[in-house]
Amino acid sequence: MNKNTVSALLTTLTVTSLMVLSSSTLAVENERLRCPSEQREFNTFVKNLRTSKDKLKILQGWSEELYPLKSLFTSEQNSIFCALTIVIKKENKFEPEIRINAILVLRGIGTGAEEAMPELKTILNDHNDNYEIRRNSVLAIKGINAGLAVTELIKILENSNENNNYVVIETASALASITERLQLPENKGNKSKAVKALIDLLNKNPNGEVRRSAAEALGIIKSDDPRVIEILNDALEDPSFSVRSAAADALGNFGNTTNKKIIDNLQNTIPNINKLFSDLNFTPRQKAAYALSQIEVSDEKNQEIVTGKLTTEILKTTNENLSINAAIALGKLGTSQPTPVKTIKILETLHTTLQKDTSKDKNISENAAESISKIAGSLEGKLEANKGQQGYQNSLDKSIEVLENILKEDYFQSLKDYPLDRLAIKQDIEKHLNLLKTKKSLVDSIKETWQKSDFSIRLTIVLSIIFILANIVVLFIFWIRPIWLLRSDDRYWKALSESKIESKIPGMIGEIIQTIVMIIGCTILALRYHPRVLDAWVAKNIKSVRRVFEKKDSVQKCEVYIPIPVILNDETISELTAKDLRSQFNKHLLIWGEGGSGKTSLAFQIAKWAMSDDENEWICKNHQMLPVLIEEDIEVEAARGKDPFIAMIQGQLNDELGSDTEPISEELLEHLLRKQRILVIVDHLSEMSEQTREFIHPEMSDCPVNALVVTSRIKEKLGGVNKTTITPLLVEGNRLSSFMDAYLIKLDNARSLFTDSQFFEACKNLSNIVGQSKITVLLAKLYADQLIAAKRNLIGDIKPEDVPDNIPDLMLRYLNLLNEKVPEAQNKLKNPTVHRDVQVLAWECLKTNYQPKTTKREDAITAIGNNEGEIHLDYLEKRLHLIRTISPAEDKIRFTLDPLVEYLAALYLCSLYRNDENQWSELLNHMDNISISQGFLIALRDCCSAKGEEYNIPSFVLEKLLAATSTRKKAAFP
Repeated sequence: MNKNTVSALLTTLTVTSLMVLSSSTLAVENERLRCPSEQREFNTFVKNLRTSKDKLKILQGWSEELYPLKSLFTSEQNSIFCALTIVIKKENKFEPEIRINAILVLRGIGTGAEEAMPELKTILNDHNDNYEIRRNSVLAIKGINAGLAVTELIKILENSNENNNYVVIETASALASITERLQLPENKGNKSKAVKALIDLLNKNPNGEVRRSAAEALGIIKSDDPRVIEILNDALEDPSFSVRSAAADALGNFGNTTNKKIIDNLQNTIPNINKLFSDLNFTPRQKAAYALSQIEVSDEKNQEIVTGKLTTEILKTTNENLSINAAIALGKLGTSQPTPVKTIKILETLHTTLQKDTSKDKNISENAAESISKIAGSLEGKLEANKGQQGYQNSLDKSIEVLENILKEDYFQSLKDYPLDRLAIKQDIEKHLNLLKTKKSLVDSIKETWQKSDFSIRLTIVLSIIFILANIVVLFIFWIRPIWLLRSDDRYWKALSESKIESKIPGMIGEIIQTIVMIIGCTILALRYHPRVLDAWVAKNIKSVRRVFEKKDSVQKCEVYIPIPVILNDETISELTAKDLRSQFNKHLLIWGEGGSGKTSLAFQIAKWAMSDDENEWICKNHQMLPVLIEEDIEVEAARGKDPFIAMIQGQLNDELGSDTEPISEELLEHLLRKQRILVIVDHLSEMSEQTREFIHPEMSDCPVNALVVTSRIKEKLGGVNKTTITPLLVEGNRLSSFMDAYLIKLDNARSLFTDSQFFEACKNLSNIVGQSKITVLLAKLYADQLIAAKRNLIGDIKPEDVPDNIPDLMLRYLNLLNEKVPEAQNKLKNPTVHRDVQVLAWECLKTNYQPKTTKREDAITAIGNNEGEIHLDYLEKRLHLIRTISPAEDKIRFTLDPLVEYLAALYLCSLYRNDENQWSELLNHMDNISISQGFLIALRDCCSAKGEEYNIPSFVLEKLLAATSTRKKAAFP
């Protein structure tokens, strides 16, 4: 090897390195090497090269100077580039070796050397130039950007006189390298010309390597022209093995096409591809396997032939690539085979492939395993399609056997040392195998076991079926008629689940039956108090409960509900809705505020929301609730050893359910309470006895009440539990008319009785009565009720004497209205008598600690006196409904409206003490020394203010009461 040859090789190596890296070095678009015109005329680099004795060494230096290229080129790099474009020109008469190496340097520059393209095209088009120089010019054009020379490249292929086969080969490769550019609409014509030229070369060129390059290019460009498939099919029979190989490879590249015509034409190539498996040369066989791994063989006859060829080839070959492609092809064929029998044969072939793979990296096994996974996934459907036909069971058994044997191979047993994707394939095969086993167990395993088993096993099977059917029945009942699960006694199902009911059948059979019954009992117990069952029970009883609840006296008194502003967990809401409450309500709700502020009305409205048929009004998101009202003190004796609070809830609920429904059991009640199907409402807790308050303990872990509403005048702690709080606000002066308007409209549309001027005058009078900016809901309602009564009893305007001008008289007027409704024939009492009786009773209920409480019926009769106490007491309860007897002992009474008690008691004291300074002083001093309700102080203040002159009450009394209530002076009515 001479010195020049060595230098050329060094230059070539340098150029090759530069060519590999050049495309990544030019990051800025449109930044190219330039060749200024002055450099073209006189270039010192060219001069130095021409005079040098070692030109190849200088070219190597130029190559090193141009690497690495940067986005902004130096003037020296531009000069070298310009020198290269001069050196390669034929007319500059440099030696062919120097021109070739200069072209190689340009090729190495790649993108960025576009200004050299004209010189390279000139060389390409000069058929008289050195053939090696022209071949390298094509390589340089390909390396820089063949898209800039599409026309010239196509002309080379179209030129039948082109005698340089190497140029043609490289030109075909260059066109294939710009496939994406040829797909663009603007290059449609060039693509057609290129494809046509390539077809002609493959069809007519006598040189085998030219035909091979044409086939390869056609496989890369992948034209939709149907002639391409036809010519490639013919090329499968080409005398040259390299052409046959290239044609098969090209046809495989068309395998992923979506063009239906191409897909159909590919089926016509299958016979010729099959012939390649008989080729004496190894490469065509390998390429044939590749083609079949990509092409979908749809014709059943072709499938059978191809399967045979691939099976033979994969079992005898030792070539890894051929085995891999054959395994992939068999995977495709296995999934498309219509019958399980043929599919199983392919699985067996792939199993053998796994066994004979001795390679270290196991690539053959990996592809075979992936094909096995695909075929296993298709087996289930094929077996299902052949179900009931002859041979079905044999095919199923054989499929399971083959897959089980495959999974025992070393490849699958050692996958822990391989990537996760290979392990996933194993898991996929196991999944399909288990599905097939399931088919067998469901269809034939029971039959097979039955035939082989003795009497005891058969009996066990029968009893198991009975057990399954029994549980299905239970589940069916649970879904269709869940309430039926509550019909039988809890104790019976508990006894069953605990195996306390002995079987009368001796021996093993008796034990099996007992076990089955026990498990069924456990199933029923597990579902018995499921939310679905409890909801069914609530739905069954809700109409009865709603009817009884709404008939309660206290509920009827609050029948008309007018939304008022409230404070819900420190957030002021103008009109509380069920949606507002649902988002805040958890387990415990405390409604607290002054007497008459609307606490009880709101609690009853919440109960109505909970029972509503409109799910948008439910306070629990997914179910209705049954309300239970606790408004009386709890009687310990009536509990009979049970928790008094729960016993009272149970008694109230049984009362609401009515006589047609069986009394609720303690266990059902507990589940209803714990799962918030019962809403317990404890009204006026602050006025209840200390004993009752102690029994209401939601903080205790054993308290099942998980939906509790409490109304109170004080902010109850409720044992420190987390709770939602609501505080009804007093009616603002600017909302008084709107509240009165809404109330009158809801009350039988009583608003129509008043003209606008009468209505607003009445509202003004109410404001004058209270003399404050805010009033309670109760006071506004009492005033409205009296307006309506006065209006309905008179013709024309309401007379002044019919409307009270102070709160105490408003209370007395309310009593008169109630008494006027009693017919004379029912031993009607006179208004003054009623006034005296209720005032005495009010003080009797209040005197203990100045808060409305119950009082003993016996004490109440004594307080009324005049030997008619019993009669008068019944009159106040049954005719006027001012008081009620407390169940179940019925030895106590209490007023139905607590604020009324405070005002009536205050009137009683005013009429009793009058101008007796000593009694007043003693009373006031006593109240100073104890914790006393502001409600009573305000009532006493209002009564002293209204009746002070009439009863000659000492002035110091009112002064002291005003001072004591100064912090509440904005409240017109507690």
